[in-house]
Amino acid sequence: FKPAIDEEIEQMEKSNSIQKNDNDNSNNKLNSNNSNSKMNPKVSSKVLTFDQYLSAEDLDLSKLRSCAWTGVPDIFRAPVWQVLIGYLPTRQSRRQQTLDRKRKEYFDCLP
Repeated sequence: FKPAIDEEIEQMEKSNSIQKNDNDNSNNKLNSNNSNSKMNPKVSSKVLTFDQYLSAEDLDLSKLRSCAWTGVPDIFRAPVWQVLIGYLPTRQSRRQQTLDRKRKEYFDCLP
């Protein structure tokens, strides 16, 4: 997930730079709130929070559940829901092994 987080942060910095340039070049107050920006500081802190939760060796399911209640960033949506519904274990060291096993079981069932 690290490359995706770095990319999100880079997008945020670029959109903040674009917003600043727009504000400097125009006195129009409508341009100060750039609706095209994909990230804001609140979203980036949420991305970092989910990264921290999912990176923990033994994930605290109740914390993840309460954090997910207000929305899950796109880059973490699949793994968060897989953990929340019990498809993947809370222990990080077992997640990839479990995912590989479940995928193998699925493909073994195909004709």
